[in-house]
Amino acid sequence: GKDLEVRLQVEQPRRITPSANVLARIEGARAPKEVVIVGCHFDAWTFGSGDPQAGTIVLYEIARSLAAAAKAGKRPARTVIFANWGAEEYGIIGSTEWVEAHRAMLSANAVAYINLDMAAMGPNFRSAAAPALKQVIEDASRDVPQARAPETTVHARWTSAGTKPAGFGNLGGGSDHVSFYCHLGVPSCSLGAGGSRGVSYHTAYETLAWYRKIVGDDYEPALMLARVGAALVSRLANAPLLPYDLARPFTDMQEHLADLEGDQAGGKSLLGSLRARCGVTAKAAAELQTRLERHVAAGRLTGPALAQANRLLLASERAWLRKEGLQERPWYRSLYAAPDPFSGYASWMLPYLKHAFETGRVQDRVAAISPYVVALDAHEVLLAGLRTLCAGADDASVSK
Repeated sequence: GKDLEVRLQVEQPRRITPSANVLARIEGARAPKEVVIVGCHFDAWTFGSGDPQAGTIVLYEIARSLAAAAKAGKRPARTVIFANWGAEEYGIIGSTEWVEAHRAMLSANAVAYINLDMAAMGPNFRSAAAPALKQVIEDASRDVPQARAPETTVHARWTSAGTKPAGFGNLGGGSDHVSFYCHLGVPSCSLGAGGSRGVSYHTAYETLAWYRKIVGDDYEPALMLARVGAALVSRLANAPLLPYDLARPFTDMQEHLADLEGDQAGGKSLLGSLRARCGVTAKAAAELQTRLERHVAAGRLTGPALAQANRLLLASERAWLRKEGLQERPWYRSLYAAPDPFSGYASWMLPYLKHAFETGRVQDRVAAISPYVVALDAHEVLLAGLRTLCAGADDASVSK
């Protein structure tokens, strides 16, 4: 009743506590310096059957299957690192410390980071991803049977049998991809699946009995995700030419620019010229990717030239970084994506511009365009380098 009073005392002792990351690796056979990282944290608020162990079981199954293939003589071309991160719930500490400790290696050689936090929570596949990885994720999903409906594929269910585009989310904050993607510019993605009958997120009821009753005791969603994840890792680790989508960052950027301005198309809008330039760059990138793939398939782009092409592709993703970082947040260096500064979870796309638009001052908005022009200039230089490699392959073809 109205006269009831409750006195609540919360005790949260603050102390320094050891944590750990658990890592394993399969050394690459042909390009061991280049690395693909797959990770999920293992610490939980309580029992953690959903967050994060529904992802940890997928991580372990991917690691088991790829290790078995390696033992059978099918070692990946690039190195694959499997990471079970500690202290994620306390501020994404384990993965961040590891990324900062290996900053130079990762900046130079990390192909992609795949996150599996709280992954297998139902049969309906979902993914949030950097634009460069969206196509290869789609490709991986085409080869995997749908959980609890093996007569169809993950991709068919995801796209309603091809009647709608594959729905990708944007990476924000709140999990272990943040330091890879938002600090170092390593293209990242999360893989997951939802659609179970309920959640018990961060509660004392997040037990194995709850998981088996609500998500299911068949573990079909976890198997489905392990298959998609293994297929994705295999493509990233074995493709002679890194399977990035060269054009997608620029086509997606056009959409993000439109969102910032409320879709004010045309030269009169503040961001109109930037949007137009993205369109031109996207077209050039798509044409160049077709040429690159054709030359690799024909065996005309090999050896040092192919290695140089991959170095340029890695650099293209890092070209979105701003050394000075974002306004008021210098650790976040990606101009493309960052967590929102309020909740830390939602995604801010084109965050340097987004911050300027949120302040409401026109002069700040105009000034915030400049770093994106610089980034696009850097991409043009890298595309020119790839174009030169293609020209050399063209000459080789003619001489033959």
